[in-house]
Amino acid sequence: MAYLIAVCAFFTLLTGGDSDGSGSAAPITPSATPSVAPSLALDAGYDDGFYLRSRDGDQELVIGGLIQTRAQYSGPDRTPSSQFDLQRARLEFVGRFEEHFRFALEPRFGAHDFELEEGWVGVELGSGDDMLRIGRMKAPFGLEEVRSRRHIPFAQFSILSQFYPAEQHGIFYSGADGDWEWNAAIYNGGGGEETNDGKELALRGMWRPFTKRGDRGLRNLAIGAAVTMAREDREVAGDSIDNALGLPLATYVPGVRLDGNDRRAGLEFAWFDGPNMLQSEIMFTRQTLTLSGGQGRFDKCGTYLSAQHVLSGEDISFKGPAIGGKSRGTWVAAARISYLSLDPLYRESGVIGAKEGGDSITTLWAGMNYYFNEHVLLRNSLVYSHYENDVIVDGERIYGEPALLFELQFHF
Repeated sequence: MAYLIAVCAFFTLLTGGDSDGSGSAAPITPSATPSVAPSLALDAGYDDGFYLRSRDGDQELVIGGLIQTRAQYSGPDRTPSSQFDLQRARLEFVGRFEEHFRFALEPRFGAHDFELEEGWVGVELGSGDDMLRIGRMKAPFGLEEVRSRRHIPFAQFSILSQFYPAEQHGIFYSGADGDWEWNAAIYNGGGGEETNDGKELALRGMWRPFTKRGDRGLRNLAIGAAVTMAREDREVAGDSIDNALGLPLATYVPGVRLDGNDRRAGLEFAWFDGPNMLQSEIMFTRQTLTLSGGQGRFDKCGTYLSAQHVLSGEDISFKGPAIGGKSRGTWVAAARISYLSLDPLYRESGVIGAKEGGDSITTLWAGMNYYFNEHVLLRNSLVYSHYENDVIVDGERIYGEPALLFELQFHF
């Protein structure tokens, strides 16, 4: 309930609290002059969220929300082969106070749990393009992760995302200047819920070389790079390496520890022009794992390329198609190919089961998404995963598996 207390306190700040300082509001007579100063007069309305703000703009609260429900058919080799899930239901409270201070609270409600997905306070530095935050938020690694989840073209991130740091607790800095944007962060290592002594450093930068020059078709070209560095000492037994749908392929055996360097490096690429958009990433990870006194360095590398095309011709960007107030919906075709390669040492050393996990996984996605309007989206995806080596799933040897996903999303 901490976020509700924060919201109530914020409303109190906006309205100036008690008017006579005695703990109760002074009575108002028909002839009384309003006690709220002109600078604290409030505006309310809707603009990509319900907002309440002071007339001078120094205080603001915006309330939004996101609901995603999914139907998934994973094929006869999985148990269960089909399922319905409430993937995500969250409220979003973002705002500012005293002009230069910002905050965000995003409580997420699951079918059986509750989680504070993001929660931070920050201060704008300089002209406002630079900000320092402390709290819980997305670590600056992975182009998919740092963009809003509500605008992704598929119901699932690429197969690479399982190796990204995602939401973390720490200190975060972000900035921008013309064609450049950059991020730096230090946060708890070992995953978002870990509280051990391990800390991880992340650095990320993105460059748009043709924003102010060159052909119009290149103005929205962006390239970037990111790295994370940490030293870890924690148990990973029971953790799994998953396929593109998040279904386990290989599980670390008892006794396996991450004991030493944990490194990630990534390259990013994005381009959009008119109704077309491309996005790609390349990722490399290296970890030091130990088992029964032996130690080794284990590598993973992978990439994906995704493409989108708005059939009715509207422009598309990181915020989806610009459909505005269209009375009829818009279809967007989407495709993605991803590839993940695992070091053969994973199987040869015995850190995973001898017959688990292929040395490489290639996944094809084909989607046709329907935007009813700017608030409601239906994602439809046909997926096929191919494994270079045979994989044992529920006692059966398979080389590939299909899946069908439908996800209905509502946001306000």
